[in-house]
Amino acid sequence: IDLAEIVLKWEKKAQQIRNAHLAESVNGAAIQESANVAYEIPPNQKEIFVTYLIRYVNFSGQRATEVEILQRTVRILQETLQFKEWADVDIKLPLFDKFLITVDFSTISSIVYTLNSLEMFCIVLESRDSEWILSNLSYLKKLIETCLKCDSYEVHKNIQTITDIVLKVIYDEIDDDPEKKTEEIKEFIKTLVSVSGECLSSASNAKLASGVIACASMAQYEPMLVDHLLNLILKS
Repeated sequence: IDLAEIVLKWEKKAQQIRNAHLAESVNGAAIQESANVAYEIPPNQKEIFVTYLIRYVNFSGQRATEVEILQRTVRILQETLQFKEWADVDIKLPLFDKFLITVDFSTISSIVYTLNSLEMFCIVLESRDSEWILSNLSYLKKLIETCLKCDSYEVHKNIQTITDIVLKVIYDEIDDDPEKKTEEIKEFIKTLVSVSGECLSSASNAKLASGVIACASMAQYEPMLVDHLLNLILKS
């Protein structure tokens, strides 16, 4: 992680150099020539770097928010993915399968792994553009479905941030035009509505909270989606 911190410092320095040269340049040719002065990390090495940071936090048995070195790792990933030069780095979504899809929520330790994975997953989503999110919608649905059904309020709080990001992208894309709802979009929304109904029918307080939270998120964009769940919401 110390080495990762050094890489981040290099990237910040390279960004400063690029910005300085661009500010001083007076024509397109000079801009292109100056901008190439700073060394750029090859795409495959960027992928290795990001993958390592994600796996380091995902596989930690301690909560990332409570351990200094994990907090540093989270910050390094977050700051690194903010650079436009890292916008196209290939991030493999199966990195999150173990603790978001196949996880067993019967133990506290499993929930810790899931919370760490959700934190890193959220950072990845925040760094991706709308096109990337829409093109990976089916896989994103798989990654959140199990967590939506779990009996942990902490997990649901983290999932809310993720669903809000995805829903905003979806409805910005649709722009009130039903014809723009692709099959992937329809399936994502259908799953969210279905799981919300299951949670609202549960005796678990955590699941009830999850159902209410999910309905509140959907109602911001398409209130009719939750009309048939109003009785369950009121009973909760």
